[in-house]
Amino acid sequence: MRQIIIFTLMLTFQIAFGQDKSKLAFEIAIKDGFSTAPNFVVLTIKNLNNDQTKEIITDVVSVYEAFKIELNLTDYGIVSDFLLKNSEARMFELKNKDALGMLNFDNYELKSSDKIEKIIINECIADSLSKVSLQREIISDKFYEYSDQREEIIEKINDSISDLRKLTPEEIRILGDLTDEYYDYHYNEYVKISERGKQLMKIWNTKVNPFKINYKIYTDELERLEMKFFRRYYAKYGMNFCHLAFKYGVIFNSNCENGVLEFNQIIR
Repeated sequence: MRQIIIFTLMLTFQIAFGQDKSKLAFEIAIKDGFSTAPNFVVLTIKNLNNDQTKEIITDVVSVYEAFKIELNLTDYGIVSDFLLKNSEARMFELKNKDALGMLNFDNYELKSSDKIEKIIINECIADSLSKVSLQREIISDKFYEYSDQREEIIEKINDSISDLRKLTPEEIRILGDLTDEYYDYHYNEYVKISERGKQLMKIWNTKVNPFKINYKIYTDELERLEMKFFRRYYAKYGMNFCHLAFKYGVIFNSNCENGVLEFNQIIR
């Protein structure tokens, strides 16, 4: 009886992790289409010039551009329909060398697949990355709370100075800028300001630091989760880790500001 229970648990475990979500992840990524932060998808390409076939991971924008070249099309909508029509198998044949180059076909190689697959299963990466998504939601709520706190401090500082004298144009500019956290570092470290400006920043730092420290607790936790369940594996295995995680519904994208690869979402 005990052996039957163990076998049943093992079977359930294998089924849960055996669900291939590549089709749904592919469709969602393709439908998102062009973006300054494009998603990455996994697909199988056959090079008709030498009959070499390989599974690759690449960004959606490159996929669109490659098939626009291969199919000699100008309408991205038709390209999208073509890709989605083949989302079940996600296997495509290409002959145009420019199109193949767009997908980095010759240079990409999947390595350490068994080792990465074990990590994804043993570390429950898909479920673990859900914690990252949840932490992002928490930070989103906390950000608005923190922003309100900053505005309240700005208003109080403005009122306290105004009760004594008229604010200088520089002080007005600084207080206006401080709604954005970027300017904390900007005025503290990079911009030359007058003695009054420096005094204003001393008051600001004293007032805002407790709220800043509290908000940082949440952002630090996000960084910890991302490092634990994504960054350290990406650092070791590169795009191969993202490639293998894709079939479990994990979608990555390129950060629109710096091009750094980021965890985007989990497909359920």
